[in-house]
Amino acid sequence: MWFKTHTIRKILLLLLITGAIAGTAYLYSFQIKSFTVTGNERFTGEEIVTGVFPGDKPPHTIVVWLRSLLHREQNVPFLDHYEVSLHGMREAVITVRELEIIGCLDYAGTYLYFSKTGALLKQQLEKEDDIPLYTGILPKTVIKYHQIETDRAGIFQTINQLAQLLKQYNLPIEQVHIDLDNQVTLYFADVTVRLGGEAYIEEKITELYGMYENLAEMSGTLDLSTYDPDADRQEFHFKQNG
Repeated sequence: MWFKTHTIRKILLLLLITGAIAGTAYLYSFQIKSFTVTGNERFTGEEIVTGVFPGDKPPHTIVVWLRSLLHREQNVPFLDHYEVSLHGMREAVITVRELEIIGCLDYAGTYLYFSKTGALLKQQLEKEDDIPLYTGILPKTVIKYHQIETDRAGIFQTINQLAQLLKQYNLPIEQVHIDLDNQVTLYFADVTVRLGGEAYIEEKITELYGMYENLAEMSGTLDLSTYDPDADRQEFHFKQNG
């Protein structure tokens, strides 16, 4: 009796192992043939698929499933977060949250698009309309996904502070010039806005926000560098072009 029970157990175990191997081999035979990418704005679906699944061959379905189950995300330098879900055995959906591009620099006939830390996220010939161009800054060392080395130490802290304020007040600034003394000038439509130094920068942007709609229809230069926190009433000079 013991011999028969032991033999049956061995047979069942062998069948279980064989089935597991066969099942794994069956699942491994499937490869993802179709990707759908959602949530992307600045980067193409092809760029994201290549970043999430590097390599020349399509990923195996079981590998995608295990990575998703174990939350083993591939580090993708231009993504803040992503999730992969399977739709059947040969289709996957990648939902992404991209790192925010806060500005760009003009460099050797191309545009360098950077994050809040100054990391180069993409380089291309075309200027994207809704990304402000920062001038007065000279890029020195340019390596993709690394912080852009410039002639100005700490400049990206200044840029990030300004970029967050412009985003907060939804001000569509086209160009920002920062000179060697960190004096800031903004450009949009036919208007130039002199902000001056970094002191009271938030208060100056608040003042600009209150005037923006009227300014957008004008042509000239507004000087906000004279902002005085102790004044009972702020007065700023606007000089019309022509």
